This record gives sequence, structure tokens and C-alpha cells, in this order.
Amino acid sequence: MEPEIIHLIVCDDVEVDPRNVHRINLLGLITRMWSIADPPFPIVRPEFCIFAMFTGGKGPVEVAIRIVSEVTRQSIFRSNVRRIRFAGQPSDVTGATFRIRGCRFPVAGLYWIECLSAQNVIGRQRLWVLPRRFMS
Repeated sequence: MEPEIIHLIVCDDVEVDPRNVHRINLLGLITRMWSIADPPFPIVRPEFCIFAMFTGGKGPVEVAIRIVSEVTRQSIFRSNVRRIRFAGQPSDVTGATFRIRGCRFPVAGLYWIECLSAQNVIGRQRLWVLPRRFMS
């Protein structure tokens, strides 16, 4: 049974409290990435995280993350598949952190962070990648 996405969040880092695994801290929420390079694109982001929280899954479920350009509809990144095990009640929640390393954004624009289960998109989040223009 495919899980349902509760949260799909882009951030700098994810920390799990070692004393309480249900307490998760998301650091540096990201809705836009800015390029200050000259020329501004392509840019490579060394590392960022995507935190996904799920409910409603049953048994082991394989999930993955991909990043897709809105303009070209081409995938610029795809994570390895992660196996998540759902146990207990259908209302229980579980989370997964995906560390994205060396992601190359070829041009400015809107990108979609997509969470996949069995090759189906079960959640999407916008990510704008833009050049930083400084006023003089």
C-alpha cells in the first residue's frame, strides 16, 4: 500500500534527537536557492536535505526522491531507492531524510522536488533556483 506524504521539506540539515526519535529538527528551511556565481548557471549545490514524513503505508515500501525542471520536464537528480518499513496502525507516521549531494541546477527557474513510491509521484514541493541580483 502506497504511503501518503504529510510533509516534504527542503532544508540544510535534519537532526534527530538521540533521546527521542520522534523529535526531529529541520535546520535552514529552503524555498529558494540563490546563485551568486558569475555566470550564475549552471550551479552545483554541494549538499542539502529533503525530509519526507509519511503515513498510511503498509509493510515495506520503496521510496525515492527526484528533482525535475518545470520547463524541460527533465529529471536533474534522482536518489537511490530507500526501503521504509511501516508497522502498526495506518495512522502512524514515519520519516526519511534524503541527503542530496552535488546536485547540478543547469538553469534558473522552478524545480519540483518529487517523492516517488512504486514509480508514482506521491508528493511534490516547489523549489525556485534563481540568480542573485545585487543593487548598486
